[in-house]
Amino acid sequence: MVISGANRHDMKKLDDLLEATLLYPPEYVKQNLCLDRGYDYAECRMLLEDFGYIAHIPDKSKPVPAPGDPNRHPPKRWIVEVSHSWFNRFRRLLIRWEK
Repeated sequence: MVISGANRHDMKKLDDLLEATLLYPPEYVKQNLCLDRGYDYAECRMLLEDFGYIAHIPDKSKPVPAPGDPNRHPPKRWIVEVSHSWFNRFRRLLIRWEK
C-alpha cells in the first residue's frame, strides 16, 4: 500500500506501488493487471511491461458504454467490482456492532 495526497494523480504513484509489492510472481508466469482509465498512459504501460505484467487498461479515447451494455463491465473487472461491493455491504462494517 502506498499513501499519497488526494490531489496526486494515480499514475504518478504506480511506480511506488509496484516497487512496494512484497510477493513477486515467478518469471515464467505472465501476470495480468487490470487498471482503470486513469492509468491509460504510455508511461504506465511501459512500467507494467518492465515489471512483467500484462496490462488491461480501457482506452480513454473511447466513450464509456451505457449502463446495461455488456461491455461496460468486462468479466475481469466485474469480479473485482462485485468483491468491493460485498466488502462495502458487509453488515459489521456498515453498522457499528462492535467498538
